[in-house]
Amino acid sequence: MGSSNVGIDIGTQTVGISSSEKVRLLELAPEINTPYREIRKLQRKMDRSRRANNPNKFKVDGTFNQSNHDPWVRSKHYLRDQCKLQRIQGKLSNLRKQSHERLANEIISQGTEVFVEEMSFKGLQKRAKGSRKKHKGTIVLVFYFFMR
Repeated sequence: MGSSNVGIDIGTQTVGISSSEKVRLLELAPEINTPYREIRKLQRKMDRSRRANNPNKFKVDGTFNQSNHDPWVRSKHYLRDQCKLQRIQGKLSNLRKQSHERLANEIISQGTEVFVEEMSFKGLQKRAKGSRKKHKGTIVLVFYFFMR
């Protein structure tokens, strides 16, 4: 374990690490290959099922009918697809968390005192492309958890 100071600069997709030993720019959660196509297909399938089983919940032009307060009808196939989607998203979340924890351990091993650049992650998300898909701001929370 290093005894130097470490500075980190976290972006939406990368993190810069600077210590007396080395300077690195790393991608956050690089091993995650998100199955965007599979998720999109599953969401479209669920939407078609929801619209077919609840025609009174939607207007003729396809928009949501806010005046209808009937309970939603969910078919067995819809519920099965919903579970599939939850499983996919849960796996991605677990992989992302493990990757962030590994990175936090690596940062801690480089030095005892860590300095994090303060920044507005909301502002970064508004400007960055695809930041909604990446969920990269969680590294700070993981890092603070390990530093306690």
